[in-house]
Amino acid sequence: MAEAPLPGRASVQKWDTRQIAGAVYGTISAAVIAAGWKGDTAVDLVFLLLGYVLVLWLAHSYADFVAHGGRKDGFADLRHTMVHEWPVAQSGLTVTAAAAATAALSADATTTQDVALVTCLVNLVVWQLIAYRSGPRVDASTIRVGLVVNTLIIVLIIGIWVLFK
Repeated sequence: MAEAPLPGRASVQKWDTRQIAGAVYGTISAAVIAAGWKGDTAVDLVFLLLGYVLVLWLAHSYADFVAHGGRKDGFADLRHTMVHEWPVAQSGLTVTAAAAATAALSADATTTQDVALVTCLVNLVVWQLIAYRSGPRVDASTIRVGLVVNTLIIVLIIGIWVLFK
């Protein structure tokens, strides 16, 4: 029997592996958009990220819906799938919000791009920690592999950013 949380204690939401994978995918996708962006104004980057993230979430949700045969309840099932796939958008919207806040502070396009990329990198680490917290006990070798892969992804994103800058 599961223990009820103690009064005054926050409970941690458990995410399933597909949601975590979607959030990581959304973060990496937003990072690639931010790293490869060559625009004139910070607001351009914010709108590009916003549009991209929403289209990515809708496409991801629809692809999952279709892959499962559309199920029986039509739009209700599609809505359920969209809610389940929300972490894909959530991770990118975090990046978009950070870029929008930076732009609102009258930062230039380069600073806004930098903040978006740093937010992506923080997102990757946070989602990795969420994965470790939500899943079964993780051994040290899995954590080491995760850190190495995160580092490689970060190096690739920074490489793209430097290449396009």
